[in-house]
Amino acid sequence: MRHLSFVPTEVLRTLVGSSAEEVDQLERDLGLAIPAALREYLLTMGESPPNSEYYHHGTLEMKYMQDWLGDWVKRYRAEGVPLPGMDNAIPFLQFQDTFFYVLAGTYRDDPPAYAFDINDTPTIRLLHDRFTDFVVKQWGHKGQPR
Repeated sequence: MRHLSFVPTEVLRTLVGSSAEEVDQLERDLGLAIPAALREYLLTMGESPPNSEYYHHGTLEMKYMQDWLGDWVKRYRAEGVPLPGMDNAIPFLQFQDTFFYVLAGTYRDDPPAYAFDINDTPTIRLLHDRFTDFVVKQWGHKGQPR
């Protein structure tokens, strides 16, 4: 593992990853190239979220999340909120009124992780400069969920 080497072997044994075929199909369904760090994340833990409180997570739900986020983006744009770059958003987690996502095409290996909060006016927050830093924050220093 290149990007998620911080996850201990004993923790890796408890995770359920997506197959390469599932990730490849997801990439075709999204119409966007999945960055290398997110791809590794999906192959490692794409079906077992680092935190069980997330509503939507993983390879099987990412197209649904992309469509749902896209509906919100269209709504906000119709209200005059420009939301540049959101056409390249790849949401990987959703919790309550927040989508966690990376942008395809900007950084191929380890892109920044963002949060898109649904409110009367949407809020976009940079969470970490690298997706793997987001995962480290979720898993802590010893690979244990926070």
